Amino acid sequence: MEQPDGIKISVTLPPETVADIKALSVRLGVTPRELLRRAVSIEKYLDDVESKAGKVFIETADNRIFQITRE
Repeated sequence: MEQPDGIKISVTLPPETVADIKALSVRLGVTPRELLRRAVSIEKYLDDVESKAGKVFIETADNRIFQITRE
């Protein structure tokens, strides 16, 4: 049954991934559902940039710059 605000899906994840989801959602003050929605949005953004031959960089607190690469 479709819910008004989305479609319910089930996934099986390793216990350490579930623990990471729980801990990060608490730290960010969002629900696990919102955290996963954000993660998919970020992954889509990275894919969109890379599919157009773009590059994504991150700057650390100590001003070092690294390129984000994915396999």
